[in-house]
Amino acid sequence: YGNGLKMKAGIAAEKFRFHRDVYLLLEEFEDIVRIRWNIGYVDEYLEYLKNRGQHTRALQNFYWRVGYEYFGLERRIGNTALKYILKGLELDEEDDRLNYAAAHIYQMLGDAEASQYYRIKADHWVPGDG
Repeated sequence: YGNGLKMKAGIAAEKFRFHRDVYLLLEEFEDIVRIRWNIGYVDEYLEYLKNRGQHTRALQNFYWRVGYEYFGLERRIGNTALKYILKGLELDEEDDRLNYAAAHIYQMLGDAEASQYYRIKADHWVPGDG
């Protein structure tokens, strides 16, 4: 099953080389990680996109949706949620939305100190603030 998802990710990346639509690529990657979060090729390609310094906001939105909304709120798998949220914070450690998400997930995991740290960084941001 994992090999099929890796192949699907590879095809999505190849299609991206032609259509250059990062939102379509990330939508396909999101479908994949919702099935199986540990497909190394997806992580490697996301790192490649990050290192190119383009598509920052699209990547942050991806990490919010996958990390916080899906793994954090919907599935309640804190460690996996945190993996994606922290990747988003690598793009901009001052992103209030992702800091809020990190605070919430650390709280869910029982780490009050880390939760407080990220809550302060979130600067009182709450969902719906934009």
